[in-house]
Amino acid sequence: MKNYTKLFASSESESDIDLYNKILDKIENVSIRNARVRLWVVSSVSILSLAGFVFVFSYVGTQMQYSGFTSYLSLLSSGSAYLYWKEISLVLLESLPIFGVILLLGTLFTFLGSIKIAIRDLQVAKLSF
Repeated sequence: MKNYTKLFASSESESDIDLYNKILDKIENVSIRNARVRLWVVSSVSILSLAGFVFVFSYVGTQMQYSGFTSYLSLLSSGSAYLYWKEISLVLLESLPIFGVILLLGTLFTFLGSIKIAIRDLQVAKLSF
């Protein structure tokens, strides 16, 4: 909330001060209402992104098994993996399901961003848990 007292400090009329207080109250009410609407929208986005994260996580796990990524990953635990680390790293990179990983990171960042906005709107809307 900006400080408008300097603007109205020069006026000494009672009606100007009353008008000033009414304007500030209206601005604050509109700000709180907008924050509450954003809070509802962001809360639904965060719930949907969390549900999407669960589905995308299972999708990525399935795609890793189909592509053989988990089999190649198990080669790292073998004793001679350090001899062929270049080849193993290239095979791991080739078998990684990139589309699934991008979806996974997208849903994760959407969830985290919506939680950040929701916390900010909770402070503006003067709501608490």
